[in-house]
Amino acid sequence: MSVDPLLRNLGLCEIVAPSLAGLREGDAFARMEGEIRKLTDIYSDGPVDWSVVAAQGQQILREEGKDLAVGVWLVVAWLNTAELAGLAAGVHVLRDLVAQHWAAMSPPVGRLRARRNLVEWLFGKIEEGVTGEMLASASPLQFDVHAELVSDWNAIDAFWREHDAEAPAFFRLQRLLAGLPVIAPPPEAGAEDAAASSSASGAVQVDERSPSALSVAVNSAQPALPALIVAVPDSTDAAQLEQAAEQAVRSLGPLLDVCLTSAPSQAFAYRLNCAAAWAFVDAVPFAVEGLTRIPPPPDAQRSALAQLIATGTPFAVAHYTQSRLAAFPFWLDLCRHSHAALVAAGAQAAAAAVAAEVQSFIARLRGVSELQFADGMPFADSGTRAWLATLTALATTGSTDGEIRPAADAWTRFFADARAQAARGQLDEALHSLDRQYAGAAAARDRLRVRLTQCELVRDFGDASTLGPLVVPLVHQVETYGLAQWEPELARDVLKIAATVSGGRDNHEQNRLLSNLAALDFAAAWRLNGLRTPQ
Repeated sequence: MSVDPLLRNLGLCEIVAPSLAGLREGDAFARMEGEIRKLTDIYSDGPVDWSVVAAQGQQILREEGKDLAVGVWLVVAWLNTAELAGLAAGVHVLRDLVAQHWAAMSPPVGRLRARRNLVEWLFGKIEEGVTGEMLASASPLQFDVHAELVSDWNAIDAFWREHDAEAPAFFRLQRLLAGLPVIAPPPEAGAEDAAASSSASGAVQVDERSPSALSVAVNSAQPALPALIVAVPDSTDAAQLEQAAEQAVRSLGPLLDVCLTSAPSQAFAYRLNCAAAWAFVDAVPFAVEGLTRIPPPPDAQRSALAQLIATGTPFAVAHYTQSRLAAFPFWLDLCRHSHAALVAAGAQAAAAAVAAEVQSFIARLRGVSELQFADGMPFADSGTRAWLATLTALATTGSTDGEIRPAADAWTRFFADARAQAARGQLDEALHSLDRQYAGAAAARDRLRVRLTQCELVRDFGDASTLGPLVVPLVHQVETYGLAQWEPELARDVLKIAATVSGGRDNHEQNRLLSNLAALDFAAAWRLNGLRTPQ
């Protein structure tokens, strides 16, 4: 099924005789809403009939009035009935609806939260609908249709941000939309003759003065990456320049996806990807007692990540996490998992690039790693905070030329060196260097510190699940020599890592460790107890 081109103007057409009772009191809206309710009604008599939703939505916007809910539902209906072409047409209608009827459409301007909720719902439905399976069978978009789709989406984003200080995160879908399959544009006049001539000579002749010299040739029989077309504003207005720059950076999405898939060990792709996600994040989000209003990543995204970490290849994990960063720039766990995956894959330069970019981000936005999404999910979980703390420590102990500054004692310097190695993806080398220090240590206290540091490095940069038997000798020393009394900080650190890695193994043993830890650091024991796996 296709969408009649004339229907693309539904957002513009004026209503000659709007319903006096309001369009939401009419039969068309009731039928449309009834179908939408089937999405969540377990007692519904069948699936949603999207053709009914589309027909009623078209009637309402043409004859009865302008309503954001109707526009949003129409986008999803056309996506389900006309695939990518329907999505493009629906977004175009939505752009006109928002830009031309912002003040008059329902819900009223005084209910901005209701408007935001509708758009957030739309985000989720587009993400659910535009799957890999769907793209494999869907017809690619014409080049100009795709360009207009991306332009329409960016225009909605810009307009909404001008009228709402808490605008929805439209950038969440920018990469998805920019990466849709596209049919390459037809060659320019004379290009076919030039192609034939170059084919005969075995070379392609390109006039360096021509703008086409900046383009990458594509196989016109295959869907092509959209051209990176960015209009340079005539004005020197800072806001317009920033918007144009943001559009240019976001348009790199499809290219970055190709790089992360085809050349996943190349560091430049990760540097560019982080820049695309964070370059325009200028301030720490507003928060009350650490809680922001930023929506959390959907449960489906979190579950998919957990499953991929458990069963996927390292490069698959790196690609998944990096491809979500633009949509969820404050989900810092993505960076830790990217880094760990790249280390596991042996892509040390790429891992170092991720570490450097996230270090720069958290240094620029002080305190961002301590905040939470709107549902209480932390931007950075405990493992990510430990990883970030390591990066911060390296930044404060290392000089600009990379040399480690003199520390309080030689052991602190050795430990900082080892952490620096592990953070660069060289965990094995760091552990071996500490083994050499352990062999030369004369004092039992120093040997314990070495082993504790090794366990912490494995926890922060390796597989913490392997630490169980390795921390037992450390706990034995703490208890045998009464270190809780004589070395409370050292004893606390040993008990913290022991209680962390014992979770889910021996409930009785973890209770004992947490009890001993509580005597030294009640807050840490309480946090660890809250993270325990239910028995």
